[in-house]
Amino acid sequence: MKNNFKKFLSLGVLVIVFAMSLSFFTPAKGDVSDNISGFAWEANDWVDNNSDGLVDSGEVMANPGGTEWISFNCTTDPSSSCATSPYGVNVDPNTGYLSGYAWSSHYGWLSFNEVPTFPSGPGTTDDKVKINFGGGNPHSVTGWARFCAVYASGCSGALASNSVRGGWDGWVSFSGTGYDVTLDMSSTPKSFSGFAWGGNSGTGNTGKNVLGWISFNCANAGGGNCNTSPYNVLYTPSGTPTVDISATALGGDVYRLDWTGLYLEGGNTCFASMDAGSPGNGGWTGAHPSPPPPPPNTFTTSELTVDGTYIFKITCNGHPANGGGTVTDSVTVIVGIGIDLYPLPASPSFPYKTTLYWDAIPVGVPNGALTGCIPTSSPAVPAWDNLVIPDFPPGSNSPFPPNSIDVPASPTFYTLTCNNGPDQVVQTTSANRNPLPESVTLTSNGVTENPPGIYTTTLTWTTLNTNANTCVASGGWSGNKPNPISGPTSESNVSVPPIAPAFTTYTITCDGQSGGTVTDSILLNENSGSSPTVKPKYIEN
Repeated sequence: MKNNFKKFLSLGVLVIVFAMSLSFFTPAKGDVSDNISGFAWEANDWVDNNSDGLVDSGEVMANPGGTEWISFNCTTDPSSSCATSPYGVNVDPNTGYLSGYAWSSHYGWLSFNEVPTFPSGPGTTDDKVKINFGGGNPHSVTGWARFCAVYASGCSGALASNSVRGGWDGWVSFSGTGYDVTLDMSSTPKSFSGFAWGGNSGTGNTGKNVLGWISFNCANAGGGNCNTSPYNVLYTPSGTPTVDISATALGGDVYRLDWTGLYLEGGNTCFASMDAGSPGNGGWTGAHPSPPPPPPNTFTTSELTVDGTYIFKITCNGHPANGGGTVTDSVTVIVGIGIDLYPLPASPSFPYKTTLYWDAIPVGVPNGALTGCIPTSSPAVPAWDNLVIPDFPPGSNSPFPPNSIDVPASPTFYTLTCNNGPDQVVQTTSANRNPLPESVTLTSNGVTENPPGIYTTTLTWTTLNTNANTCVASGGWSGNKPNPISGPTSESNVSVPPIAPAFTTYTITCDGQSGGTVTDSILLNENSGSSPTVKPKYIEN
């Protein structure tokens, strides 16, 4: 086995001393809110076993004593305080570019803020470090970062002299021929893997590495032992993709659909669809723009001409920097919303009162869809007309005691008028009185003559389900007559004119409980009686 160890110890010492001299440099960018954290592991001794110039399994970290941690965020660095030395690396989810600073106690600050011109090498990318979210998962990481230790001062401008740097240029490449760094957005947590290359000070396959390989995950082949040294570099997305859709009635069964979202992929990456069973789509199909957060994107349907339940769905692509995938939301629109209004009982008996119930139809009407409801009746029923009805559904019934709404006539009409957005919904129902048998029967006990020439009778009227004391006499007698709701009442000494063979009509009329009247009559003359025998007239001698 051929072992090519780094021979330039003096060069390493020069770089380390210079890096330590810059450890007091305060980076211009550093924030505990940066979304990359954790540690990478740099191995500055590489053994190229097969002399191919590439890192192979078992060819890194051959000399653990020559390795160092690189921290990407002060929040995960136990040796640093974010209050006194805030630093971190951040990725812009829209562009994928990294910015900020990582820290190596061996080499100092690693800057992700470099600007062109960048180095070139086999398979490298001439750009800043960038996560290529547009590709498939895992996402490739390309470009260059640079250690500040190579500059004469700070982290930009003129480089330190070559005698100080020992020929080291400070560049770190994140991809090239035979190596790369990737980000796995399907892992939990979302982890970087692979190796970056820190370069060397010589040429050819001499193994004269200044920095060498930087491992981003202990699970890398040759990256160490995760049981004894669990390390990795992590990415924390800014949030989870969401989308929300709502519908607003514009009148005439036309609706405006509004959708908003967070952490969605840009462009026309939202797709409209209808749930199975919807009677139409109102033009809601195809690709639609991903909404900015906010305002929402909007779409106005055509008139929904068929009554039924429409379920409008929107499916959007999540931004790859936030996990990708798709998110879906839906909103239900019911065309032909009505009111189910009914009395129970529908035909009440005396005292002719009912209970009114109402609900929205069909099933599934959104809560509170029917608003500003106004009850009316004919003939007027104050208990109904003065009722304050809250928005519904959920379904409601009469908030007053059961059987307390009058039914003053047959029929009585009850109407409920509500608003459904800009549209009006009206429903009318009716109730009838269910009269019990109502009657009055008028009878006579016969006509008697006493004193001579004076004929009288006793009349009895028997009522059934009438209003008390509402009977009125007419014909051969007159006046208001007392009566119970049901039962007999009599009046004696009712005069009967002697006009035989003609008759006198005696009539009684009473109010029935249903609101009408009942009546009965009887014909009497001086010969009337229980016997058909004609009574002789009394003749005075």
